[in-house]
Amino acid sequence: IIVDRGHARKIEQIFASEEMISFNKDLATITIALPTINSETYGIYYYILKQLAWEGINIVEVVSTANEFSVVVKKSDLKRAHEILTLTKQGL
Repeated sequence: IIVDRGHARKIEQIFASEEMISFNKDLATITIALPTINSETYGIYYYILKQLAWEGINIVEVVSTANEFSVVVKKSDLKRAHEILTLTKQGL
């Protein structure tokens, strides 16, 4: 479950009887609009993720739809991840 800081307490209350496996804070999300031919293009996610991996950016979570691709990273990696993804998107 990904929520902003303002909703975290409510989520903790709702799931109080559940066992928490992991918890991350100070995260940020970057969303990229994908080309309409995305579903017909082989390796588009590999190309995007490879660029981040090569630069040592750890991805906490990936969320995608047919037209958008979001990566969740630590806030401390946000600026560099944005720079990398901006350059990557220009190559799509």
